[in-house]
Amino acid sequence: MGRADQRKKAGEQFLIREFVRNALGYAISLPVWGESPDAILTLRKGRSKWRVAIEHTGYFNDTTAEKSSISDFWKRVQTSLGRRISHRKHLADVMGTVELHTKRFARRFDRKTLAAQLAREIVDFMEIHPTARSERFPSHSATSRGTEFCDFPALDSMVASIRLERIPGIDYFSRHHWRCLNISTGPIGLDLNCIRTVIENKTQKATKYNWQLADEKWLLIATAGDYLSTHVGEPKERDWNDPELRALCRASPFDRIYFWERIRRWYVLLQPEFQIVRTADANDGVFPTYEKPLHGEEKGRKRG
Repeated sequence: MGRADQRKKAGEQFLIREFVRNALGYAISLPVWGESPDAILTLRKGRSKWRVAIEHTGYFNDTTAEKSSISDFWKRVQTSLGRRISHRKHLADVMGTVELHTKRFARRFDRKTLAAQLAREIVDFMEIHPTARSERFPSHSATSRGTEFCDFPALDSMVASIRLERIPGIDYFSRHHWRCLNISTGPIGLDLNCIRTVIENKTQKATKYNWQLADEKWLLIATAGDYLSTHVGEPKERDWNDPELRALCRASPFDRIYFWERIRRWYVLLQPEFQIVRTADANDGVFPTYEKPLHGEEKGRKRG
């Protein structure tokens, strides 16, 4: 397994543990990590104990309300930046805001190649401009904007300004959320079409999974807060009261299907019973927190 795959699996295991322990309040023992499913865990709460197999998938809705070549291009830059920064620990707590030259996008160009070049030059620029605070380039006092970007052709032609800010202790899953000032509307968070597609795909694949002796099969759809999808819209019951979505959940082999928005600490239990749940320590009085025992606790399984 390569380094990128190892980082991905480590992040996946971190998310599963955080959701099960912090959001649901279960104790975990005897974890088995793997593929298809991603985890098999023994869960405990009170006197209840049962074995659960969990398949995790990330929720990546890259659709933007603003349909433009700029938003499409910036998504490519974000993805490339994330890959390049992920293994550079000395840059891990730096976040950036970029303003692009909009006239550049009226011309035809290879977006994929240029996005990778721009991401590479941004990282190289960060390497020679270490910051202990928020700094804007070109600086307001610069007599010529070309002096700071002159060694970086993509930056010089594409970028009007870039602001770098070092935030010590920034969260692992949030630190690569670079902003582009030219995109007036951010990512559209909640899209039921995306969730329906995930459930359909996982239902088809689940027949080939090795579920072993699990008492329950879970599907966890998580928006972790990384650079591709950080903000999911506020949960409203009408958004989830979708007959097609409910039918897909009932027809799936999963005993539980969760949708979890990590940053704002809420989740929806789609299967077997629809609930919106807001984590108690983050409850601001807007969203309900349900105290009703969930599916596994009602069964109160014990294994010898």
